[in-house]
Parts: sequence; structure tokens; C-alpha cells
Amino acid sequence: MFYHACRAGGCSVWDATVLYVGVRVGALMDRFPKAKSSTEALRPHLMRSEGPVEQIFRETSEQVLQPGEVDDVDEIENRTDAALTQRLGIGAITN
Repeated sequence: MFYHACRAGGCSVWDATVLYVGVRVGALMDRFPKAKSSTEALRPHLMRSEGPVEQIFRETSEQVLQPGEVDDVDEIENRTDAALTQRLGIGAITN
């Protein structure tokens, strides 16, 4: 539904796909290592290195988009599931 809302709102296929992947990664935040300190998480983005969440998001987005853009939410979901399962382990994806 989120992907369709993005497309209806004027997002390109690429933008809607990246936003969709971001929502999926965000839903799995509890599976990532915590920041070293609460102040580390508050530093401006440009001042901190890529953390585990950003790395998973970037790598997953790249893998989902690598075969090319597709405006088929089922295909995007399948690609996202495969990429996240590969990065987080078997059984990482739950509906």
C-alpha cells in the first residue's frame, strides 16, 4: 500500500522503491546493533560514518534496483525480501 501511495503521490518508480525499502528496513530496526552511545546517534549525518542500518539500507536498495526499475509491487516485495533475508539471515523476514 505504501508503494502505491508513493506512486499516486507523484514519486518515480526509483523513488517509490527506495522509500519502500526504507520502510522495510525501518521495520527491522530491532535486529540491528545499537549505537555505542545515545549522543552518537544524535550527531549530524555528515559527521558520522555509515552505521549498520544505513549500510543494510544502501545495500538492499542497490540489490533491489540492480536488475532494473519495475513498477510491480509484488516483484519489488520479492526482491526486498530476498535482499533482506540474504543480509539478515534465513527467517529474517516475517509478514
